[in-house]
Amino acid sequence: MKCYSHPAADAVGICKHCAKGACAACAVDTGQGMACSSDCAKQVELVAALMSSATAATKINRRGAAFVMPAFFLFMGAVFIGQAVLSGRGGQSLAFALVLGGGFVALGLVLGAVQLSWHRRSARAGAI
Repeated sequence: MKCYSHPAADAVGICKHCAKGACAACAVDTGQGMACSSDCAKQVELVAALMSSATAATKINRRGAAFVMPAFFLFMGAVFIGQAVLSGRGGQSLAFALVLGGGFVALGLVLGAVQLSWHRRSARAGAI
């Protein structure tokens, strides 16, 4: 393979960002992979940082932190519904609290189902 920028020179590797061949004069070692230019080096470092962040998030989710928000929404829904029922008020006040509480409960259930699905898929793929 030849260098993209110097067609007469043999490539020593392939840029991790754009997949172009790079000779020894063009190659930039980012510590995360080889790049063909400083612009591509920035992108390689950015992708490496994103991958590191995703790995850290996966480790956090492994411990069940992904279910904190669904639990919070379910709790808030229960608080609004409980307050509406126990307050003894009627009419629009009761309807508003029930709708708001129901919305929180629905959001908690949907978000919990999404997180559970993601968690199971990740476990099958070996990511967590």
